[in-house]
Amino acid sequence: MPQKKNNIYPHKALTIYRANKRNILELGTSFTNNSNKRNQNSLTTIINQALRKATGCTKTTPLNTLHALASEVPFKIRNYFTTRKELTKDIVFSRPIRNQLMKHYKTNYKKRKKSYQETLFEKDLRIYKNLWLARHNNIKVKIPIDTSLTNEIPKKTNTNKEIMKQITIEKIKQWDQNRPTIYTDGSIINDKAGIGIYIKSKNTHSYYEYNIKNYASITTTEIIALHETLKKADEMNLHQPIIFTDSLTACKIIEKAQSQLFIEEIIYEIIRLGIKTKLNITWIPSHIVKGETILQTISRKEAQYPKIK
Repeated sequence: MPQKKNNIYPHKALTIYRANKRNILELGTSFTNNSNKRNQNSLTTIINQALRKATGCTKTTPLNTLHALASEVPFKIRNYFTTRKELTKDIVFSRPIRNQLMKHYKTNYKKRKKSYQETLFEKDLRIYKNLWLARHNNIKVKIPIDTSLTNEIPKKTNTNKEIMKQITIEKIKQWDQNRPTIYTDGSIINDKAGIGIYIKSKNTHSYYEYNIKNYASITTTEIIALHETLKKADEMNLHQPIIFTDSLTACKIIEKAQSQLFIEEIIYEIIRLGIKTKLNITWIPSHIVKGETILQTISRKEAQYPKIK
């Protein structure tokens, strides 16, 4: 785009707009969406005027062309998603708001007009009911999480598989000193998620498989796998188990959560059970050692043929 008369390039003007103007207009979208159409149209007009000034477009420029030049989503569409984001935060972090929305949903309130938040909550109830809720993290002790193999093993594409295998086995030997060893893994096939658990101790070699009822991302599946693993370890009274997982993201999420004030309930339970059983979580690359390969097969089978919800 050409330089403007006020000596500012359009991309810089748009950066200023996004940093200083758009976030103010989007603040409290849950409330502004309860206003009448006239007020909402006024907000849309203000935003379009700001975009025209930033891009140098005239009043006759069609709105779809304006939004394309500014690389901006129309305000009405963006407003919908920002409101859902705000609603999600309210449900996760605020128990009173969550309880109030559930109360109004269960109660017949046809006599009054629904708020925009209540309308969205009712529309996406299945999603909101399955959100991981946040709680205050009052746990002071941290569980040890070892991801040091990331420094010893370069990218998988650049490393010989046998070398990776040898490094991983040596790492496992360092940890495995007559302690219970657990491998856990999750897989997704055709939008169906499954997890597998392999427990090896002095007296037993056990396999467990589960199917996740609702669709989940691979990271969510891996975190659920860790949670189910710890529940099983607690049931079996395993002392100082070592959990091997190939999900580096899950390890980092749990490690970061241990120093946060508010965390998801499932992460809280992982930390709590981890301290109770005195476990160690260690990251290893996938498809390298026997236990991990077995788990890949089990979790994929469960993703394809769900058995346990």
